[in-house]
Amino acid sequence: MSSKLKISHNKLILVEGADAYWFLIWALKAYSIEDVQVMDFKGNPDLFM
Repeated sequence: MSSKLKISHNKLILVEGADAYWFLIWALKAYSIEDVQVMDFKGNPDLFM
């Protein structure tokens, strides 16, 4: 069963894996970028469900 995630920003970055997810979260925070949402889709099969 997959969980539904809500897109809450106009800009969305999809990443695969926790490392990429947390890297982008902290990079966006470091550059004070607040209008981008990062989502970990955990691989292609989950992306197309």
